[in-house]
This record gives sequence, structure tokens and C-alpha cells, in this order.
Amino acid sequence: MGVQVETISPGDGRTFPKRGQTCVVHYTEKRAGDGRS
Repeated sequence: MGVQVETISPGDGRTFPKRGQTCVVHYTEKRAGDGRS
């Protein structure tokens, strides 16, 4: 099992967050029918 990445809005490749700025990441998790992750 791996991670599936969906890019909603790509960056411009030139600007990046500066130290101390907040970066927001949204993730969802699916559990197997037997309760395992």
C-alpha cells in the first residue's frame, strides 16, 4: 500500500514557503472492512 497524491493546484516552481509560514495539508484515510488501517 502506498500514498496517492492528487495535486489540486501546481506551484510555479519559483516561490516556496518561508521559515515560520504555515503549510496546510489535507488528507483522508480509508480503513479496511476488518478495522485495520
